[in-house]
Amino acid sequence: MAKTLACVVSAVLGFSAIGYGAGSQTEKIPNAQAQATVQFWLEQQMRKSARHMTDNFLGNGAVLASPSKADPDYYYHWTRDAALTMATVARLYETETDHTERNRLGEFMRNYAVFVRGINDRPTASGPVDAYYTNIGEPKYYVDGSPYDRPWGRPQTDGPALGALTLLNFLSIAAADGQSTFVDQGEVRVIKEALTQYLDYTAHHWQTPTFDLWEEVKGRHFYNVLAQRRALLRGAQWMQKNGDKARASHYSAQARLLTAVAESYWDDKRGYIVATHDRSGGIDYKNSNLDVAVILAVLHTDDQGEFFAPTDDRVLLTAYRISQSFKQLFPINQRNVDGDGLALAPGIGRYPEDRYDGVTNSQGHGWFIATAALAELHYRAALGFAKAGRVEINAQNRAFFASLPGSLVATLTGGQERFTKDVVVKSSQDSFRAVINALLESGDQYVARIRHHANLVGELDEQFDRNTGFMRGARHLTWSYASLLSASDHRRQLLEWLKDL
Repeated sequence: MAKTLACVVSAVLGFSAIGYGAGSQTEKIPNAQAQATVQFWLEQQMRKSARHMTDNFLGNGAVLASPSKADPDYYYHWTRDAALTMATVARLYETETDHTERNRLGEFMRNYAVFVRGINDRPTASGPVDAYYTNIGEPKYYVDGSPYDRPWGRPQTDGPALGALTLLNFLSIAAADGQSTFVDQGEVRVIKEALTQYLDYTAHHWQTPTFDLWEEVKGRHFYNVLAQRRALLRGAQWMQKNGDKARASHYSAQARLLTAVAESYWDDKRGYIVATHDRSGGIDYKNSNLDVAVILAVLHTDDQGEFFAPTDDRVLLTAYRISQSFKQLFPINQRNVDGDGLALAPGIGRYPEDRYDGVTNSQGHGWFIATAALAELHYRAALGFAKAGRVEINAQNRAFFASLPGSLVATLTGGQERFTKDVVVKSSQDSFRAVINALLESGDQYVARIRHHANLVGELDEQFDRNTGFMRGARHLTWSYASLLSASDHRRQLLEWLKDL
């Protein structure tokens, strides 16, 4: 309905109506013009996304997944969604220059920390408040903080790890703020208490079979493993610095085990990182085990390219396989140039076999989260290569680089996946900047896809229809806004880097 209204408004105002079908396509505009168009849209959209996202924050610190109360009912505080969203808020806080807006963002962070500390002390359907906080494996809560008490996919072990990472960021920001911090000493104590609960839960429960971030498959998941590993590594550093050597040692030992586990998800025969091992419940039709959750895992846990970085050949090839899968699967992806001449990357869904349509199990569609994840991956890979000063194109990653826009990249890769010559491009070569720009252009094409399916007032719902292109699913999905804000932030960082490259 929102999309239909937007099309009507655009017609009234004299703008061209947005078309989604394969049909006749507009001629592609030059790269410089396309980059400027994406930049202008993002500048407008980021303000709208930030406003729509924060409109879903309640005064008690709860973070609504969506204001939608029916078809579907997402009017809850999800542990995972809230942690990821508040990580985005923390980044906005760090980069905000307006004093009033910075104070507002700080209040959101403070309220969230107090809220999660309160809900962590309640028994839930996931378990009692025991020595290892079994209760906080709970996926979601009512907005007043009381635990959700109906049947659901339990436990979900990624939320506490993500919450720990977000709270660690809060503590780091507060320390850097000094006397002008967004929290007082009492609130810092609350953050530390909630952090310890989350880390203790993660250290003692990471081996527990869990439902995935889509809440559909029970097993052991790459996403959870990377989130838990990163939380325990950073938690160990924090505990060591703050004098708790016993916890630091225990967290470090568990993180080392998780490092070995994470490596096992690379499937050399399939040519991508698989999402799940040891399925023990939930849906059983996810045969490809190809899932954008793998890319989200990389984005949500990357720490200066230390492990399964955006530049990792295995990550790049997984992203390529995901993109190619949806390019062929969704009818809307037959259209690769929009009405303004912007090249469009494929709209990305969660996984090829997806049957969730936003309300029922029938047919999966494109997700703004997933499409923004592919955009961000390209921006962050470009940043990683730019900082390293070299790009190696080899047998494993060649398919990814061959898929990037630009004739020079096609020349470097031989223009085909089977070209066997390895190529190393260094920052001293003119072709190096061309490769970085190709990654930027590719990321922009995923943003253009999001722009193509968003409406004129900047609303982003959960999904966009694979056949019609219209938005569907939960309205104003908080995570949709946060994911695009994160992608835009990394694009900004990349453009800053390119100025000096």
